Amino acid sequence: MKKIVAISLAIMFVLTLFISTLAPIEAEANIRTFSQLGTGNYYTLGEFDWRDDDFPANQGIWSGEKGESETRWSEIRNAKYLFIRITNEPVEASNEETFMIGYVSGPDWNNWKDVKYKIDEVCDDDDDLIIIDLSDLDGWEDFADGEDNADFSPIQLVFAYWGGTLDSLGITGVWLTDDASWRPTYEFDLGNPDDGWGEAAFWEGNYGQNEPRLEAMTNATKLIVSMSEEPSASEITLFMNNESSGWNNVNFETDTHFTTNSPGIFTINLASVSFWSKYSNFQYKDDGDNDWLQIGLASWGNNSFEDILESAKVIGNLPGGMKAADGGGENGGGENGGENGGPPTPTPTIPPGGDDEMEFFVTRYDLGPMTDTNDVSAVVNGWVTDGTDNKTTGLSSDTVFRATDLVLQVTEVDIEASIALILGAPGVSWWAQELFIIEDIFDEETNKITISLVDHPRWDDFKNNDHEDNHMFKLLIGYWDDKVADLGITEAYLIGKFPVPPPSIDDNIKVADGVATITMSEQDIDMWLQFGAQNDDLVIWNVAGFEGVTTVRLPNNALTAFAEAELSLRVAIPYGIVTIPANALLSIVKEADGEDIDFSITRPTAASLPEAQSAKLEEGDAIFSITLKVGDTNITTFDGYLEFTVPYTGDFPVKAWHLAADGTLEEMDVVRTNSTGTPPTVTFRVPHLSVFIIRHDETGTTADKNGVVVFLGIAGLVAAGSGAGIITIRRKLK
Repeated sequence: MKKIVAISLAIMFVLTLFISTLAPIEAEANIRTFSQLGTGNYYTLGEFDWRDDDFPANQGIWSGEKGESETRWSEIRNAKYLFIRITNEPVEASNEETFMIGYVSGPDWNNWKDVKYKIDEVCDDDDDLIIIDLSDLDGWEDFADGEDNADFSPIQLVFAYWGGTLDSLGITGVWLTDDASWRPTYEFDLGNPDDGWGEAAFWEGNYGQNEPRLEAMTNATKLIVSMSEEPSASEITLFMNNESSGWNNVNFETDTHFTTNSPGIFTINLASVSFWSKYSNFQYKDDGDNDWLQIGLASWGNNSFEDILESAKVIGNLPGGMKAADGGGENGGGENGGENGGPPTPTPTIPPGGDDEMEFFVTRYDLGPMTDTNDVSAVVNGWVTDGTDNKTTGLSSDTVFRATDLVLQVTEVDIEASIALILGAPGVSWWAQELFIIEDIFDEETNKITISLVDHPRWDDFKNNDHEDNHMFKLLIGYWDDKVADLGITEAYLIGKFPVPPPSIDDNIKVADGVATITMSEQDIDMWLQFGAQNDDLVIWNVAGFEGVTTVRLPNNALTAFAEAELSLRVAIPYGIVTIPANALLSIVKEADGEDIDFSITRPTAASLPEAQSAKLEEGDAIFSITLKVGDTNITTFDGYLEFTVPYTGDFPVKAWHLAADGTLEEMDVVRTNSTGTPPTVTFRVPHLSVFIIRHDETGTTADKNGVVVFLGIAGLVAAGSGAGIITIRRKLK
């Protein structure tokens, strides 16, 4: 086990390679690694100590200093290779020099060296690894072999990515090593089972007893079992268990997963197990309860699993001390393409307010009066729905399982008593009870009892149950020390994230010659700032209901306010939806310099494109010309990426391509598809604007990518309207 304490001195690194000294900034990282999980000599650098203030999107720094973070200082100086594990494919920068590694050292920061690389120079060994030979740095060997004196302290190791943001790479680990053939993977022998019976065996990892096994299992990607002979059962059952999630199991067909060798090998891809993330991502703690994980296998055939089991191991990725940023895949750089217009084709279009991209959320659902009160003396009361009523009142998977808490506003309560949360549904249980001590969940200032739904041990059983055929569901409370009626409940509501239609922008729009011009007063802007802050920092404008509109004129005063508040903007017009993240919006507003911005999606025909572009088209391609303009000037580049959802009625699966003016095709990042929508849609991200095509991918295997978010108009939600202050957010949940 290593504990790395990193004390970083922040420096300002600019593109001109000018280095200046700033005040020290201290940062400490406590990273758990085990020597059993890796082979060879390696050192886990982990999280960046510091991100550059001038260029926070694409640069990161690790620091080491003699007498302070001396272990890291020594490891950096003596390393030969830097390994960076990424989850997203890099995007080539416009000048092709996409990555940079550099270092600066010494008390005066006067020893700066750097090397720049193209993608194929450092990424061709493994698709998910960037491997940098530190000896490429001028003077590195002399620097590394120098004496242990103050002339080499402190040190800053700087990594930069010119193809986008560091977060867009999805970095999950960074290591130093002296071996170019080393890889951040491991194999771990699970050893003998801890428990079991003839048909089954279990392995347990836990703090204090078997920490390396716990670490190995939670970072594993595959489970490989050696058997002396093929199991007679047609399926092998995989079990998992921990304090939080309890038991879950899934069956794997023997014929598919068993390889007849000597011995026979049964392989399970853990990433394919739907519930694996609940166990692998759980935050295990050395607290006596949440400190263990069990993995088990069972064969229900004639030959005993215990007799045919020879050994078991897991293989996985070495913990890297980093977690990839959410929403990875942001792209930047790249070659700017040309702009081409053309006559739009009339169909299909995005339906007004009907696409799953155009959701707005509130965080409170009012339950209303109890529907199951039995009689005034009952100690158990609550809310019960049956089949047809459920879709109206929304008390099954549509609503309850979007909630995290049940809040009761009461007038009288015994805080030393207990209150029960009782769940019921066909196929699970009609009486699943969990007790809570009222004193632990009661707020004396507000007289509210807040019951955590997710703390109910059977919550996942109900949440994962199929409620489609019989929608009956009951949500009850039990107050054993008195009558439920004596609590004096004046309000009962759920806290969560519930979708409702976004507010209307119709009154702010005037349409002429295919252009929808939006105007905003200060009062209007304040309202949208409020809505954006309550909707995961996202403002939604729906202009899809205005027929014939291909261009929306976006008011600069509103965009500037949104950018300054770090809000993102989503705009829907008949031919598609654009989502502009906050960082991209800020850069676009700066380039507009106070002027309104025209956003346009048109559908050019093949004949309207230049020959260099039309020659690259194939039958069935859907063509889109996407532009941002200030007057007659195109805005083609911006920070980060823009995300577009466009209608597509061709065959799925698909790929999205940028079609440059010279006919060059550059693949874009398709992040989501909905082949069953009305119309079907494709969502992709772009680092610049021009002409794009959606094309059937004949090599693809999955029709829809990343699932489909269903738009739900649920009754009982707090209404969304056009005035300010309509929604009261009791607690912001993301």
